[in-house]
Amino acid sequence: MIDNEFSPSAIQATTFLTDVVLVDVVNFTRLSDEDQLVTGMMINDGIKDFLGILPEHCLLHLNEIILSIIPTGDGFYVILNPQLAGYGPLFALSLRNDLLSVSKRRGGLYEGIRVVIHLGTALPFTDATGRKNYVGHGLNECERLIKNRSIRDKAIRFTGDKNYVLVSRDSWNQFNICFPMQEFGDFWKMLDFRVSDEFEFIDDHGRKHIARVIEISRQISIPPPRPRDALDRIKRSANGSRVASV
Repeated sequence: MIDNEFSPSAIQATTFLTDVVLVDVVNFTRLSDEDQLVTGMMINDGIKDFLGILPEHCLLHLNEIILSIIPTGDGFYVILNPQLAGYGPLFALSLRNDLLSVSKRRGGLYEGIRVVIHLGTALPFTDATGRKNYVGHGLNECERLIKNRSIRDKAIRFTGDKNYVLVSRDSWNQFNICFPMQEFGDFWKMLDFRVSDEFEFIDDHGRKHIARVIEISRQISIPPPRPRDALDRIKRSANGSRVASV
């Protein structure tokens, strides 16, 4: 009899669709051991500070924004909460900006930060260390996009450096549903938002991959939209503060 934990029905029940973000440090493996350690600590501190600030601005708990961070050696995946699908491109741009700011403050150790976002499936599982990990099409597509040299070269030409953000067609379409370009046009213009034409390539298995580059002012971060019950959360927080002070 098959263990229910590994049965097809159990697997199907835990698969979900969300924005997956892959952050990659350019030429990380070429750094010395010491510089890899320092860079890893910088990245860790940077994302820790970034994630510490986000909840304060959007009134969401951290687990309502991200589900997991998965190290890759020269970067990491961020699995966003499915309820925020569509926010991924803004999360990626904001995180890129924050990590560049950290790098600048500490001497600019790494060559660049490149980020990919894809709206795809993710499947959680418990790895051999007992920690939650993820697999799925969302992670696979990010890896294929970030490794393709032709798209990489086009992205660098668009941004002018190696600190680019790539968004897949699926993620871009979901972004436009949540933040229609016509409705938010003036806001995007104020933030120097730019988007390239679509780039595509065919992988070794004959599958087509399509993405575009997005860019924004590197001096800003954009938190997730506030939840519908934002006013209730503010009231509960205020009431809790009054009780604590009594």
